[in-house]
Amino acid sequence: MANDSKGTLRRALFFLALLLLPAPGSLEGQGMAPSYLGETAPGAVPVPFAPHILTRELHSSPVFSKDMGEIFWSEMEGEGIHVMRAREGKWSEAQLAPFSLPYSGEPTFGAEGNTLYFLSGHEFEGSQSRYDENLWKVVRERDGWSEPEPLGPVINDHPMHWGVSFAENGNLYFGRRGEPQSIFVSELRDGVYQDPTPLLCGGGGAIEGTTPEVASDESWLVFAKGDGVESETFDLFVIFRTPEGEWTDPAPLDGANTGEMEISPRITPDGLYLFFLRRVAGELRPFWVSSSIIQEAR
Repeated sequence: MANDSKGTLRRALFFLALLLLPAPGSLEGQGMAPSYLGETAPGAVPVPFAPHILTRELHSSPVFSKDMGEIFWSEMEGEGIHVMRAREGKWSEAQLAPFSLPYSGEPTFGAEGNTLYFLSGHEFEGSQSRYDENLWKVVRERDGWSEPEPLGPVINDHPMHWGVSFAENGNLYFGRRGEPQSIFVSELRDGVYQDPTPLLCGGGGAIEGTTPEVASDESWLVFAKGDGVESETFDLFVIFRTPEGEWTDPAPLDGANTGEMEISPRITPDGLYLFFLRRVAGELRPFWVSSSIIQEAR
């Protein structure tokens, strides 16, 4: 009985804490920049994200820093990675990130929040990669960011394309270019990335798709899947990890799909929302929706 009472109290405190959380866009009057660029939070139906600010076609979904004080994105025709910062109660104008390299994009944060990774076609000395895109990283320092540094050949000798994702334990998930495109994972062991291996569902088949986004605890993974390398139609799918450690067969994320093109899923740092790109009038535009649609796909 005592344990039941303690559990009830914990649940009550948890829901009370949720009620006390400020809603997106509600902090401006407190001297803080409005969260999520001041946009009204979505529910179970996806809505456009900041169309008056992100006015150009994007190549990857926008990502926020862990403290929600910065937003990064890359554009389809842009020359690098763009950033806006929250300063003195408002958001700055968009500008190129100081570490941005030519032909770079698809920014994403590592689980710890201080390392930002991105893909770039920029050549570097000693590169052994046979492919167009390599994975780079920068680390946040007291006065800015470190110099961009490519990851080693264990990762970059694989033909990656269109985004990567990191679990809390550092494991790296990425889409491998090929026919068909498929999801690979490289485990981080003792600080060293291992040879990537294809992600397999419970039946032993490879998970075909691209632009993976993994839960911090690796309990689910959302990705986009088309009908070929040059496909113009992609939908979002989700797989779940079973208690036995296997992955389920892919299930469509019906709350987001239109049958046209949805790609580049990204979960927000607070876990509340799922961002993705949707083709609208021939261009990829950012949308967001409650992350509850992930669990509803079980």
